[in-house]
Amino acid sequence: MLVRLAHGTAQPGRGGDLAALLAQVSAILAGFDGCERYEVCRRPDAPDEVWVVERWRDAEAMRGSLELPAVRELLPRARELMAEWAPAVDLEPLA
Repeated sequence: MLVRLAHGTAQPGRGGDLAALLAQVSAILAGFDGCERYEVCRRPDAPDEVWVVERWRDAEAMRGSLELPAVRELLPRARELMAEWAPAVDLEPLA
């Protein structure tokens, strides 16, 4: 099991656009084998900051999701909306 936390800051005033685009990724991954959770969140006090909470069966499933044509199509659009994206943090769930 792998949990990944990722967050970044959108271009000023574009947090809603970035969150909506990542919500499309979430919808694509809803039926993807190995993806148990892909949740897009925004901080109420920082609307341009977007967080993604992912839960995967394993790292292989996570990497496989990046090969889906629909995901590959959306990622460049997401990058255009980002001002900064922090390195993701992978966690091992314990309890």
